[in-house]
Amino acid sequence: MKGYFRDSGKRRSNSGRRHRRREWLLRRSRKLVCRRRNAHNRSPKTLDTGPLTSGSVVTGYDGRVTIRLPERLDFESCYEVTAAHFSLIGQCLKKGFRIRSLDFSSLKQISPSAALVLVSLVDIWNVKVGGRLRAAHRTWHPEVKALLCQMGYFELLGLPRPLEVPKGLTTNFLEFVRAQVGSSQSGALAKKLRIDLERIIGQRLKRQFLFEGLSEAITNVGQHAYKTSKAGHRPYWWMSGSYDRAKRKLTVMFYDRGEGIPNTLPNSAFFELIRAYFYSWKDSEKIRAAMEIGKTSTGKQERGKGLQNFVEFARAHRTGKLSIYSLRGLHKMTWNNEDKSDDPSDTETIDYKHSICGTLIEWTVTI
Repeated sequence: MKGYFRDSGKRRSNSGRRHRRREWLLRRSRKLVCRRRNAHNRSPKTLDTGPLTSGSVVTGYDGRVTIRLPERLDFESCYEVTAAHFSLIGQCLKKGFRIRSLDFSSLKQISPSAALVLVSLVDIWNVKVGGRLRAAHRTWHPEVKALLCQMGYFELLGLPRPLEVPKGLTTNFLEFVRAQVGSSQSGALAKKLRIDLERIIGQRLKRQFLFEGLSEAITNVGQHAYKTSKAGHRPYWWMSGSYDRAKRKLTVMFYDRGEGIPNTLPNSAFFELIRAYFYSWKDSEKIRAAMEIGKTSTGKQERGKGLQNFVEFARAHRTGKLSIYSLRGLHKMTWNNEDKSDDPSDTETIDYKHSICGTLIEWTVTI
């Protein structure tokens, strides 16, 4: 009799487990159905995709988004395509879309400035969400993989660096630097960037001009870029550099995702001088006006020449170029020392359809 009751208890226990298992499977299937419905409701059509990015967004059954990057990311040669894809990532940050991964399988070339903006977006995502982006780097182009390794992309995601690094690369990137606005370490970070650049170049730079340009960029971000709070925007700035040994070309980049130079001009001390023209100008013309005023919006003469400090590093080399992208505008100046003139040998202003969502300052000089 004891054995009988013991066996009956086992049968009752097994029956209870099977019943709980069925209940769990039923609840799980209901959750999956709800997830699929929610994923359908969160279709990528709610993202502002256009002809340049319409085939770049894939949404999974769980609502997570995969963004396919194009073959080339370069503001100078294909600005609209580059900015449009970065805008998709920015929209995901702002609207709360969950990104599963960035698909690098088609990407074959990335410029230094585009790499910095990409890293800044991933950095914001990492701070906001906690680093859940995937990196299927086995499908990446070897050169792109190596450059992003140098910039610290894998450390952002908490992933080990790939062991395989291609040989024969002519371009070296520096690991990006990020700081919060108002950080007491800003000066030390600018100095460290200069030391690292001299290490990869193998010679000394025109230190004063580079330091003044970076210091002015850091100061302007602190005073103007983040006056108002924006969704998806953090009060950070990023900088990095690269050196192409084959072309002896040095590039230094500084980027922030603040309000942009065109939007901060109305708060400047010299705004009354340009009020009559300001509202008819495009973004590129507003950037040019900020450069030509030669005085910061603080109105303090001891602050020096304001945005004009940006030009000194480019002007001091054999050939130099300063490009300032802000919102939808670009103001670019080029110097050639053979002209023996302090004025740029070429000046160009361009306006685009897509915004860079902040301000990017790029110095390119020949060593």
